[in-house]
Amino acid sequence: MRNGSTGKGTAVAVFVAVALCLAGCGSTGEAPDPGGQKLFSKYGFSLDYPDGYHVTEGGLLEAEANDVSGMLRLKGGGEGGSDFSLVWVTITAPPEESEGWLESVEDDFFAGIRKAEAGARLEKSERIEAVETGYRVLYRCYALHYPGGAVARGVAGSFYCDEAGKLFILGTRSYRTATRDELLEEFRGYLDSLVCHAPDSQ
Repeated sequence: MRNGSTGKGTAVAVFVAVALCLAGCGSTGEAPDPGGQKLFSKYGFSLDYPDGYHVTEGGLLEAEANDVSGMLRLKGGGEGGSDFSLVWVTITAPPEESEGWLESVEDDFFAGIRKAEAGARLEKSERIEAVETGYRVLYRCYALHYPGGAVARGVAGSFYCDEAGKLFILGTRSYRTATRDELLEEFRGYLDSLVCHAPDSQ
């Protein structure tokens, strides 16, 4: 699986692509009732998402999504909660002494958002570091303030799955009014349900 590893230049392009993917998202209205859930299970991972959301898959390093790389977007309806985007890419594991590697992923990600949303003012909260289901995860809340007063809010983060050799970058985005705690709760719901499968376990 690691034959699809990417170099630094390609990796930066991946992070920009994630930002562009999130730039097209954003729902209004109230958060959905968490009672109805569906399961997405392909490409070496599985994820729960609200029933009624529209699922779109796309290629990243190739024309179509596959085990090596791809993009997934879960888009809520007009009365839905935040849209959710996920990008995965198979890369060579960073050496243990490469401190700050995951932090650089986040930096490139938000640089991509700034590029994609040049007319908006970006605000970022403090970085949150946690260990979720055995993986070191970095994430933070962000807000994009547009001319005219519209505000998009969300949470973005990343982690590396050693078993599959995959880097995951994921994020939510919404134009509805939501508190920081509500944004984090929704993001963590996706994060908690995301399972990275080792190649021999699929």
